[in-house]
Amino acid sequence: MSYYQPYYGANPSYPDATTAGSTFGLPSTSGYGPPPIPGQPIGGAYQPQYGSLPYHPSQGPPQSVYSSQPDLPPQTSYYPPPPTHPHPGYTAPPVPHPQQPPPLPNASTYPGTPHVPHAPPSWYLGTEVPNIFVLADFIVPGYNPAGDAEKIRNATKGFGTHDDVLISTLAPLSAMKMQAVANRFLAAYGLQLVDVLDKESRFNFNWCLRALAMGPLGWDVWLLREAMQGIGTKEKILTELLLARPMSEIRLLISAYQHFTGRQLIQDVQNDLSMKT
Repeated sequence: MSYYQPYYGANPSYPDATTAGSTFGLPSTSGYGPPPIPGQPIGGAYQPQYGSLPYHPSQGPPQSVYSSQPDLPPQTSYYPPPPTHPHPGYTAPPVPHPQQPPPLPNASTYPGTPHVPHAPPSWYLGTEVPNIFVLADFIVPGYNPAGDAEKIRNATKGFGTHDDVLISTLAPLSAMKMQAVANRFLAAYGLQLVDVLDKESRFNFNWCLRALAMGPLGWDVWLLREAMQGIGTKEKILTELLLARPMSEIRLLISAYQHFTGRQLIQDVQNDLSMKT
């Protein structure tokens, strides 16, 4: 085979595409055709795809190395199954039953009085007074009013009244204990303590005993009603009771007035006073 050598300075010449195959031992082609399809034989030889195993006709078509994973043994758990009972001999504690609420005390004997158990006391004029909605059920822990109620009964029954016994018995009592004594007196003898004191005393002494027996809040309610009953109005009493009082005491006085008299304090004051007052 002769190879053409061009002279110095001339462009080299390459063999024609149609004759290049025969020159270099490749099959001849006439021009450039479409590229070969992967996996199809070219010139009698099978061209494997990228990433696939070599093909042997006796072994069937090739399989891709990425198409499947080798078979792995099944996964086994490294933790034993939980036991049926956490500990041998263990038994679950019994479910406690909800406790029933304690029974409520007897309802109030005053008509129309709502029952409010364990109602906290109120403060009026700097002293502790019993809640007006639980007067009939009111008791003072640690204090037994039976002895004082018996002394008052012995001092007021029969002919004459032992004023010194009434003073020594009623004067030391607080408003809280006084209400407990009134409840005990009513339960033991069937009489209202205030009514008995009214019958056994007169004039200023009667007012003093009534004020002690009714407590500061009940006494002011009684004074308000007395100031607006009958002909005319005792404006001095209204001024002393309603002016220069804190709003908390005014609200408590309004509630107590409605509770004991069944009337509206503001409406009664407006009806009794003139426009200039």
